Amino acid sequence: LESEGIPADEEHALQELRSALASSKKLQHAAGSDQRTPSSNELNIKAFENLLLPNDDIPDLVRSVLKIAEDEGLTIERGDYQSEIDQQGRFSRYKMNLPVKGPASSIYRFMHKTLVIHGNITLDGLQFKRESVGSEIIEAKIHWIVLTKTPVHESRKSPFDLRGAPR
Repeated sequence: LESEGIPADEEHALQELRSALASSKKLQHAAGSDQRTPSSNELNIKAFENLLLPNDDIPDLVRSVLKIAEDEGLTIERGDYQSEIDQQGRFSRYKMNLPVKGPASSIYRFMHKTLVIHGNITLDGLQFKRESVGSEIIEAKIHWIVLTKTPVHESRKSPFDLRGAPR
């Protein structure tokens, strides 16, 4: 080997490195066969589950949304709230129908801030009504859906809904 210009001791060290690298690759491959890489669908599902609001945090979210509306100077009428369990998806939809009244720009800012602040809320529907053509005050019925984790009692097949009433 010295005739090729590589001293024997360096050739020996190079052989040891190659052998160590081959063993390392075999170990990595063996370890990799025990641990599979999650598919992109599994990663997407995990990301979705991380987005879900814990069910116990719904009252805080509702207070936050109402506070945003108040900060924008909107008048809030009594809202309608209901929960819907998606058994197959293993999550819940908490539906909020909030009638608000005020200038169009305030309603727009309210909706925008709510969507930016709360990543687990979606705008499901919107209806506008104006008293007269020249009126600056608009009545809006805003339909929100909050994506939440399934309530603990639901996962145990409790016969009670979120309000504690029998189904």
